[in-house]
Amino acid sequence: MEPESKPVPETRAPVRSLTTRFEARGFDLTLLLFLLGYPLSYLFTHFTIVLAVSFAEDPIIAQFVVGAFCVFLFFLVHICFDALLYSCFGNTPGKALLSLSVQKNSGEPLSPAEYLQRNLWVWGLGFGYGLPVLWFVAPCLSGRAIQKTGTTRWDTEWGCQVVGVGTRPRASRVVMLFVLYALLMSIAQTEIREAGRSHFATGQTTTG
Repeated sequence: MEPESKPVPETRAPVRSLTTRFEARGFDLTLLLFLLGYPLSYLFTHFTIVLAVSFAEDPIIAQFVVGAFCVFLFFLVHICFDALLYSCFGNTPGKALLSLSVQKNSGEPLSPAEYLQRNLWVWGLGFGYGLPVLWFVAPCLSGRAIQKTGTTRWDTEWGCQVVGVGTRPRASRVVMLFVLYALLMSIAQTEIREAGRSHFATGQTTTG
């Protein structure tokens, strides 16, 4: 009796479209902003009020310091949240809507630990750790790398790639992605505005 052979993982061509990858990541970021909009704005306003006492002569410095910290924290939470979704469902909402997935070059899925380690590289090389100026420069450099080589430094380092799965997304699915994106962004902005207004009013009452 011949031993049962294991199925060979299906390998797919990597996705070289910078726009598609950006749209998927942008949707996942917006989803997290929707979930964290209120607490993040509360944190920003609270520490801005606290630091304003130390930087009474230049409150803009207080806003800059707290804003940089919140962006740093947001991107850090994002990569952990992203890894949690991948470990639970095998994909993230943005990539699933656009028929994308992250897999090893051999065609196998990444383990939760491997995906989190990959995301740590994304946080640094892709988002510049969320630090001022770097968070803008890093995505530009990563975009150029994708256009030239079809991959990123972190995917090369961890032996994985972003591939298309299933059929190519129809126009209706792309439209739905942008509708959801706009809806989540609108709600998140409302949450941030209301949280900031509410906490700022509370801070004024307390200090007054």
